[in-house]
Amino acid sequence: MNKQVLFIQGGGGDEDYEADSRLVSSLWKELGSEYTVHYPHLTSDSTPDFGRIRQIGEEMSSINGKIILAGHPLGAIDALEIPF
Repeated sequence: MNKQVLFIQGGGGDEDYEADSRLVSSLWKELGSEYTVHYPHLTSDSTPDFGRIRQIGEEMSSINGKIILAGHPLGAIDALEIPF
């Protein structure tokens, strides 16, 4: 079974998702076939946590096994706020 990496994009909308996709592609290439990198598109919301904490929790719940969390600036902060 592959190791699971959940990459959380930085804050913002589609343009930030697209910008971080290059980082995710590089990460996937460097990690190799032993890893599966999940890169969900998170919505931009005006709530204080950008409405993302719930979305990140749902993504984590959908992945079986242990998860390696990774994020680009704001994404890393959001991931730290998820209750385990």
